[in-house]
Amino acid sequence: MLAATLLGPEFFIIFFFILLALVPLALTVWACIDIAKHPFKREGDKVIWILLAIFLSPIGPIIYYIKRDQLLAGPSQPTHFS
Repeated sequence: MLAATLLGPEFFIIFFFILLALVPLALTVWACIDIAKHPFKREGDKVIWILLAIFLSPIGPIIYYIKRDQLLAGPSQPTHFS
């Protein structure tokens, strides 16, 4: 309650719209990096999926992640960060 009093309702509205813009952007960047890193069954598909991810954001990245296993050349392996 104190935060609403100090910051006002405008802050929460602006914060909501910033989140609404950043989530699709993050999905698109994540999908483009994933597309660029992994080999596809057909090499031309890589360019098509990058364009779909960019121009159909956030639907394009979601469709890519659903169809990912069918598109990639090898088995999907989890990425481990060291």
